[in-house]
Amino acid sequence: MLRRAITLMTIDQTMQKIDKLLQDVTGLMTSSPNVQSVKELDEHLKSWEARASEELANVGLIDAAGRFAKVPHLSRKNDYHGNVLRRAKAKEANLKALREDIKNNVSFWQEKLSKQIAASAVDRGTNTGGVARIFLGHGHSVLWARVQLYLEELGLRVEVWESESREGKHTTEVLGEMLESSGFAVLVVTGEDVTSDGTHRARQNVIHEIGLFQGRLGFNRVALLEQNGIEGCSNLLGLQTIRFQGEDIESTFYRLQKMLKREGLIN
Repeated sequence: MLRRAITLMTIDQTMQKIDKLLQDVTGLMTSSPNVQSVKELDEHLKSWEARASEELANVGLIDAAGRFAKVPHLSRKNDYHGNVLRRAKAKEANLKALREDIKNNVSFWQEKLSKQIAASAVDRGTNTGGVARIFLGHGHSVLWARVQLYLEELGLRVEVWESESREGKHTTEVLGEMLESSGFAVLVVTGEDVTSDGTHRARQNVIHEIGLFQGRLGFNRVALLEQNGIEGCSNLLGLQTIRFQGEDIESTFYRLQKMLKREGLIN
């Protein structure tokens, strides 16, 4: 049976987790650019951001994780170091506001976490017909459509943004619904964004979705189909990564099928 993979925590434990995240980002902001390059600082911050989104989602704070991922910040031309620090400050302020809200509204947050605890005993990941639901995340590359066709041929129900109209719904609301209904996630990681040094990396929405679903479902239930030659992310190390060359995404299907069998989604 597929179960929720939410870590059940008390209010105090949740606030301690937020305090640790705040401590870590403070350390990043006070580090000297002479000790580590600004690019390294930027990468460390991105890793921290992904971890923070993941940990918020992992304790059931899906809406908070969505808001955290979209926190705006001031950006100035030709001020790379300043922009990185301003982004860090904006994220820090968002976490501090969340912590303060939890502190001042303990009853509300206790009830919210209690609902997560009650829901944790409910089977998930299947529709009324008993067909396992798979979240399929992707960027602009059309390779995802081949993966969807393959998964559906295996008898699985695939949840993608294109499945239905999303008009009138916020991104975090849609993601929250998909996190609730899916028992496994497949992310197609292709090199679509070009960095300042000319390397290619995955779109940031895909990186965000990886963190959210990893936090909710666990490492073993998130499969990354990663295109060779893209910039790696330190926070993705250790995840279930299946690499492919160029557009040959079909070469990942054998290992993906083994993962699905291992997790009991197919026979």
